[in-house]
Amino acid sequence: MGVARIDGIPGADGVALDEYAQMDPRAWGEAIRPALADRRGRALFIGTPQGRNGFRRLYVQADREVRLIDDCEASGVGLDHYVRMLKQRPYRYGQHVVPHDAEVHELSNGRSRVQTLRGLGLEVRVLPNPRSSRGRGLPLEDGINAARLLPPRCRFDEAACARGIEALRHYRCDWDPRRQAVRQRPRHDWASHATDAFRYLALGLREPDQDKMPPLRYDTRWAV
Repeated sequence: MGVARIDGIPGADGVALDEYAQMDPRAWGEAIRPALADRRGRALFIGTPQGRNGFRRLYVQADREVRLIDDCEASGVGLDHYVRMLKQRPYRYGQHVVPHDAEVHELSNGRSRVQTLRGLGLEVRVLPNPRSSRGRGLPLEDGINAARLLPPRCRFDEAACARGIEALRHYRCDWDPRRQAVRQRPRHDWASHATDAFRYLALGLREPDQDKMPPLRYDTRWAV
């Protein structure tokens, strides 16, 4: 649809906004979104980047969204078990982010977990060792703070991620009665593994370049 006026749009189950970059930027917030919200409808935005406008802001917002679509957890099993779990799911994977200690070589076989995962067919990216030249590690609080800032950008599959969501809600620190203060390190319990994974996600995200739109690709096969 094109929008010449931003009033009088009835409720709708869905709309397709063609050439959204050329529309009045007030149309979405003042007319279209309320009309969709009334019936829990959906919107499809179509357009070509044309400078810093409402379409670009929408693109940047969507590009920064983090979608959590599944959750799997186990204990007392080898890496091959997790790889099978991943391959059994109907997803196409890019990179798998692992903590820096995954590069430590095992005493049993002399191989690191990274080597094992790559040997099983996964593309692995290792988070850098959070240690300065003086050998002091990055405080745990920095990772926790990064994880606290991430949820507003996240969209969860409520059913598939139910256990992980509950783990995030359960994550907490104990009270120290002697110091009359909250302990600095979180409690280690059933919620620790899922919340640690979420913390590594927050630390391992590669932010999109907000100052650049993706390059336009032209079909030049006709040129001679």
